[in-house]
Amino acid sequence: MLKSKSFYVSIASVLCALLVVGITSMAINSGGDNEAEDDKSYLESDNKEDKDEVLDISGEIGAKENETEEVVQNEFPIGDETNGDNKEIEKEESETNKKPDTSKKNTKNNKDNIDAKTKAETTMVNKGLTFNEENGLVWPVNGDVIMSFSADEMVYYETLGQFMKSDKILIEASVGDKVKACAEGIVTDITDTRQTGKTVTMSIGSGYDVVYGELDNVTVKKGDKVKSGQIIGTVSTPSGYYSKEGTNLYFKVVQNDVPVNPMYLLK
Repeated sequence: MLKSKSFYVSIASVLCALLVVGITSMAINSGGDNEAEDDKSYLESDNKEDKDEVLDISGEIGAKENETEEVVQNEFPIGDETNGDNKEIEKEESETNKKPDTSKKNTKNNKDNIDAKTKAETTMVNKGLTFNEENGLVWPVNGDVIMSFSADEMVYYETLGQFMKSDKILIEASVGDKVKACAEGIVTDITDTRQTGKTVTMSIGSGYDVVYGELDNVTVKKGDKVKSGQIIGTVSTPSGYYSKEGTNLYFKVVQNDVPVNPMYLLK
């Protein structure tokens, strides 16, 4: 009887031990599962934060790209402003192309003026209108020389009250006296200046030009061919430069643009 009781006690002890072991094992497994769940939750949280950061970074990058596009559009507009600038440039270029090129015209006019004198001289040479220095010049008016030619020494100008060089002579005359061409030639210029009044310039060939000043009633025009002794005008009242010198004919001779003394050529 006593033996049977001990036997049952032993079995009960074994069962209790197995129960304790089972409960302990379950507790351990439950703790491990909880830790796994915690680890899983922690990992999911980290992954979510990382994903949120990635989304935030993507959003910032997208926003910056949009800002960059706006800046580029503002700096380089493709709208009406650029087209307006292009239209203004095209308009200016069109107006420039429409404007006549006066520079070529002015150059042509200057060239024509220079060529006119050369053409006149060439025409005279071709027609035998060369100046013979030995035959000299005909006196354009009859009168005394009241101002001499002086290339080196000073001459007193009474009206101006000063000494200056003289590249011409003044021949005394009366108002209305007829002025004759001193040689055969062609009229190359007719002007009106304060110093010499109405003035006629003639080319007589061989590089010689003759200038008649203080004229009135001029009877020739530019381009006219004039014979020696032909009347080209009359003597006028003196200009303000020579009023005290008296009524006169301004007479100047130039060879190749250099003034020469008319007294060496007048016969």
